[in-house]
Amino acid sequence: MATINLGAIKFNWKGPYNNGTAYAVDDVVSSGGSSYVCILASTGNAVSNGTYWQIMSSAGTDGTDVGATLANKEIAFKTNAGAVDGIPIGTAGQFLKVNSGATGYEYGTIVSKLLQAQCYEYTTRDSVSQASADTALRTWTTGFVKQSATSKLYIWNMNPTHNSTQGSQNVYQKFTHTDGTVSQIFGSRIYQYSSNNNSTIIGMQGVATGLKAGTYTIVLTGSSNNNANNGHFILNPNGSDDNRYEYSADSQAGSRQAGSKSTIIIQEIEV
Repeated sequence: MATINLGAIKFNWKGPYNNGTAYAVDDVVSSGGSSYVCILASTGNAVSNGTYWQIMSSAGTDGTDVGATLANKEIAFKTNAGAVDGIPIGTAGQFLKVNSGATGYEYGTIVSKLLQAQCYEYTTRDSVSQASADTALRTWTTGFVKQSATSKLYIWNMNPTHNSTQGSQNVYQKFTHTDGTVSQIFGSRIYQYSSNNNSTIIGMQGVATGLKAGTYTIVLTGSSNNNANNGHFILNPNGSDDNRYEYSADSQAGSRQAGSKSTIIIQEIEV
């Protein structure tokens, strides 16, 4: 019977190439991330020698170890060169944006002239002692925080009021800093009265400049414009004071919807 030499019936994995090892046909080694198969028995011939070796599989491009590339709390992105890079975390209140050259990303601060807008509402009926001298009519807040020393405050204040006699009053806002500094903020007065209308809206709108940053108590302050009995010193009147106030500001009372809700709006704007 004829003899058939089958040779090696499978590849023989030999591990990393060793210059001192004798390799037979169909031995397979690794070198530089690629694998090579021996095609001619050899000792001491490098895998780059095509007489003895054929490449079996080529090494691909190494992947990026993102964990090793990035520092803690960095965000990964791909550069124009195709590499992976990281952006260090910014500071509190910043946001991620495209840089000025539109070539990458960075953290930046939101730029806005409007620093804050606060609205305070008050619905409780108050009866304040009538006086021609300055009287605290409404303490709006004991904790308004002005953020910047160079900003301006734009203030709108409206208060439903009532009095049984004709009259009007002067009003202004008094800002008292926690260090005791007092600032009086005057502006356009809002008030009206007539012989048959003793329930009206008083208030003021104005701009406060030069106030230092920090926490303030804000008080609406006023005095009778004529004498001690002619000011509107009932704030947020109800139906017992005037039946035009028997409906709340949120009702559907049509023309009788007078409402008894005081409101102050403060906008802080950097200039």
